[in-house]
Amino acid sequence: MNTTQKSDRHFGVAFKLVVFIILTGFIFVGIQTGLNFKNARDQSKAKAEQELLEDFRDYKNEIERIEKASSALSISFAGRPDLLELFLAGNREGVLNLLTPVFKTMAADYDIVHLYVHNPDGTVFVRIHNPLKFGDDITYRRTAAIALRSQKVVSGVDIGPSRLGIRSVSPLFYRGELVGMVEVGLDYDQPFIDQFKTTHGSDFTMWLTTEAAAPARLNPAPNALASPMPDRMFYYAGTRSTTLPVPTEIYNRVLRDGEPEIQFVSDNNEELTVLVAPLTAYGDRIIGILEISRSRTEELAALQRSQISLLVIASGLSLLSLATIWGAINFVVLRPLRHLTSVAGRQLEGDLAARVQLSPGDEFGQLGCTLNTLTEQLDHTLSDQEVVIARRTSQLQLTLEIVRRLSSILDAEQLLAEVVNLIRDSFNLYHVQIYLLDQEGEHLELAEGYGEVGAEMKAAGHTITLIDSQSLAARAVRTNKIMRVDNVQTAEGWQPNPLLPEIRSEMAVPIEFDERVIGVLEMYSNREAGIGKQDEAIVSTIVSKVSVAIHNAQRFTETTHALTEAQKIQRLYTQSGWHAYKLRQKTTSYQQTRPDAAPVEDKLLAQVKQNVNQGRLVIMTPSQQNGEGNQTQSAVAVPLSIRGQVVGHIRIHDTEQGRGWSAEEIALLESVGEQMSLAIENARLFDDTQQRASREQLTREITDKMRTSPDVDSIIETGLTELANALGVSRTYVKLTSKLEEGK
Repeated sequence: MNTTQKSDRHFGVAFKLVVFIILTGFIFVGIQTGLNFKNARDQSKAKAEQELLEDFRDYKNEIERIEKASSALSISFAGRPDLLELFLAGNREGVLNLLTPVFKTMAADYDIVHLYVHNPDGTVFVRIHNPLKFGDDITYRRTAAIALRSQKVVSGVDIGPSRLGIRSVSPLFYRGELVGMVEVGLDYDQPFIDQFKTTHGSDFTMWLTTEAAAPARLNPAPNALASPMPDRMFYYAGTRSTTLPVPTEIYNRVLRDGEPEIQFVSDNNEELTVLVAPLTAYGDRIIGILEISRSRTEELAALQRSQISLLVIASGLSLLSLATIWGAINFVVLRPLRHLTSVAGRQLEGDLAARVQLSPGDEFGQLGCTLNTLTEQLDHTLSDQEVVIARRTSQLQLTLEIVRRLSSILDAEQLLAEVVNLIRDSFNLYHVQIYLLDQEGEHLELAEGYGEVGAEMKAAGHTITLIDSQSLAARAVRTNKIMRVDNVQTAEGWQPNPLLPEIRSEMAVPIEFDERVIGVLEMYSNREAGIGKQDEAIVSTIVSKVSVAIHNAQRFTETTHALTEAQKIQRLYTQSGWHAYKLRQKTTSYQQTRPDAAPVEDKLLAQVKQNVNQGRLVIMTPSQQNGEGNQTQSAVAVPLSIRGQVVGHIRIHDTEQGRGWSAEEIALLESVGEQMSLAIENARLFDDTQQRASREQLTREITDKMRTSPDVDSIIETGLTELANALGVSRTYVKLTSKLEEGK
């Protein structure tokens, strides 16, 4: 005990409080720091996402601006009369001389890299930027093909054989008819991407789908980056030297849905935010993927340093708070606890006179007063508990005894009588009785009662209507709850029983089986409150066991009765079958006699037959025979029985000399008799089967012959002839009678 106390002091309240406060402080600081860090990371992510979305918006705005600028230029070129005059005259050199100076100026000022004049069939009339190449068909580009078909200005991103471009195509009209087209284009490749990185700080990567690039026969450069989806797209331009580890399902989803998605990935220990957006051409056609990425490594490192600084400051403040709290706890909590512990230890050692000396103004003082009160009540509580334990032990023993005795009883009436007697004697009651519900569920019928009064009420067929509002038993069955009255004389509607005049208190316990109330147990005492509430639990346990025992006994009785009835029917069936069989058989007895054997004495034969026909084994020796003279003959007879029905017997006679029959001889005869009984029963059943089969066969043959007859006369004649032949009679007769003739 001392060792335990010393061990407890090492982990006392002071130690536990310190540990708890420290852990609470650090947990709070850790949680707060973690939440702050998470919020900061979430804000950082949101900021990064917003920046990428702004970059993507600026990118689309720039594309739109360039499309409008190129559209304005192409329209201005298409509106020049001098260009139209030279084009209609087919003067290629004149067009070159006219537009080349303008193209050079615009290339320097506006980064225009393409200037075409096209024939109305979609072939190139002249390339200002490449005069030596003309006459080729450019309608594989959608902008040119749609402008030619719609005869309207068309601007947008399009794919050429060597690069992407932002192109604008304007139609040339002469006298209201389309005579050609002017096309202005700007490259949309590496310089464009480099400029965006310079102005926005983000990295841009463009991937083209092989499907979109195939019509223009645009192929990837030899030194292009490895594609994350080699079978579907290839690298076109970008500011990064590595491929980002973006899942391929993201690319597939963006190509399919056309909606941008943002991912946070790591590449070579660098934290990145990546916007995967659709790369669109004229007509909002998706031709690839545009990746916009920003590094978050430095921002996250700065965020982590900031969180560490906050954690250090918070930890210092927590330690300072801990020291202050510890001083307050030591004075306010630990000092009263030590006094309470000391008093409790003295009381534990047996000094129940020890008392707590604390001011009752606070919780510890109230606890001390409570401890003093508990000490004073301890002796009374221990005494009461000893009484309760003794009562519970007695009740448990009673339950076990009742269950043990009821488990071996299968007769329902004996079972109920045993239950009534056991409960009455065990609880020292005035009277006990059991009611069971009738089959209609409308009345409670007295199944058993204690003593002569119970026998008298049972003989009189005492019943209680289930709807009787005054009956405690009926109410218990209706509500499936225990009903108890401590003083029946003051109970409303109480009607005394002249056979039980001393009743003062009553309790009715419903008997339930398989969630269905099947009866009720009524207990009476000749003392007020003689059946206490504490008895309800033990009685409920006993009744639950009784309900199972009652059910088992009832089922056993029903099964036994059904088995007896089945055996009776089987014997009648066997007897009827053998009676019919004997009528069909010409010979019903068989014997084997030695030629020189003397005849069996009539008196002995009659005596043997009389006994064996009653189903008994007969053993007759000279010493067992009664009569005059010296008897020398002996006999043994064994009945042949089928399912308890005697159908014959085997007799063995010795007429030469009186002999005794050995046990082996008798056992042999009994064994042969059993086997012969089974064999002849099987033979009879087989004969019955053959008889039925023959009769059914003959019936089918006669029926088949009648069905082949063409009219009523032939049917009757055929039926009579076949029936006469089958039965072997000399005359058969059929008369057809109407209802009118029958009434005369």
